[in-house]
Amino acid sequence: MGPPGHWLNEFWQIGAALRDHAEILQGFENTARQEVLNTTAGYLAIDAV
Repeated sequence: MGPPGHWLNEFWQIGAALRDHAEILQGFENTARQEVLNTTAGYLAIDAV
């Protein structure tokens, strides 16, 4: 980060926010994917019995 009040700080903050957003979104997608797989496996296990 640059000195306080420097215009470049805005770009640093935007970049950090984008990175954080991408990490949060990826975590949500991974969780959702795992839940879909677990649900599908449960349905298939019921049908196989």
